[in-house]
Amino acid sequence: MSAFKLSELIVSFDARPWARAVIAALALALIGVTAVWVIHEILIRENWPAYTDMGLYLDAANEIAHGRDPYAGDDLGLHRYPYPPLFAGLIAVLVAIFGSAASYVWITATAVFFVATLWLINRRFGFTAPLHWILLGAGLLLIGRTARIDLMHGQLNFMLMLLLVMGLLSWRAERVRLASVLWAVAICCKPFLGVIVLFLLRQGAWKTALMTFVLSGVIFWASFLPTFPNVFDTFQSWRETTQHYASPAYAANPLNQSFYALGLRLFTVNDFSQPWADAPILAFLVPALAALAAGFVFWITAAPQKHGAAHEAGAYLLLRFGAALAALLSLGPVTEGDHLFFVLPGLFGAMALTWSRVRAQSADQLLWIGVTAAWLLLAAVLAWPRQLLLYFGDEASWAHLKGAGILLSGANAFLLMGAAAPTAIALRRESKEHRVL
Repeated sequence: MSAFKLSELIVSFDARPWARAVIAALALALIGVTAVWVIHEILIRENWPAYTDMGLYLDAANEIAHGRDPYAGDDLGLHRYPYPPLFAGLIAVLVAIFGSAASYVWITATAVFFVATLWLINRRFGFTAPLHWILLGAGLLLIGRTARIDLMHGQLNFMLMLLLVMGLLSWRAERVRLASVLWAVAICCKPFLGVIVLFLLRQGAWKTALMTFVLSGVIFWASFLPTFPNVFDTFQSWRETTQHYASPAYAANPLNQSFYALGLRLFTVNDFSQPWADAPILAFLVPALAALAAGFVFWITAAPQKHGAAHEAGAYLLLRFGAALAALLSLGPVTEGDHLFFVLPGLFGAMALTWSRVRAQSADQLLWIGVTAAWLLLAAVLAWPRQLLLYFGDEASWAHLKGAGILLSGANAFLLMGAAAPTAIALRRESKEHRVL
């Protein structure tokens, strides 16, 4: 069956009211199952949110609320608040308003953030996906183990997704100040999202890049003010914490699946794998070569769009943003499974462009189907409801980290580059064809 005939079947199926009702019911059922699972996990943990990320956030929020250093602790262990104070301040505000219910309010809000993000992506960038399909996409992704664990832990990734997409939407509408503020807040929650500034520079948006960079700095330093007069001591504590998370001793943790971490597990003695050799120069060479490839892919995918139909401009922006971000996030220093959510705009941009090519029976539709397939593979890992062999969160699983098995612990980096590289090929080919025409 050709791709066009398949698209005709989908259109025909979607035209039936009962079919739309079935899709919506399935979507709501998936979301409901996710909600039940998260509630169950909370209820069976007597001391929840203790020993979860939410517990860390609450502890940090309490310290910030009392003007103390949220990074103070007996050691630099795995479980320590790692972000700038801004997010802890947000949680402190929620606690002040909702008291002991703040954790539940936050988790509910993050689920809403996720659905809202998918709605914005599919309704505000020049193409319109039916609501029941948007809900189905949300249901499939939320029931995945990665999303469920993020919800149970109260992670902030879905809030950051919303900020990234709202920033893109604002920038596209030429609301530069609003876009810069939204992106600056995201960066001050997870500083590695500062790669947004590089994307803006490559787009030629110098003013927006500068404004985002400056606002990030202002908000970053302002977030330390609650600890006055110990602002610089608290900053030093934060710097020590982030250095620890990026250090080889911690970065080799197989939950971190960046190319940087993969090189450490392959070629240095560490606590997690049986390396192929103790050769630090090779450990450096792995991320160095990956950086060359990622830089090339980034340069192509982050380039400003100068051709294509006007109604596809939003889809191109989503795809270029997602692919450029994916290329750089693959390098690390920390790339965990839930970081894949940040590049999902690229998936929906690819799907929108591929659908357009298939419906027009374009000559390059097979290339775009391949691009979408690469993005769908990344999404499938996120949507998988059970624990994959690619997950190395417990000590027993580290037994697989020997020989070729170590390569499995680079899955996130390979998935990110596996989506970004075909995208670069497709965009490069279109660019060349446009110049010839």
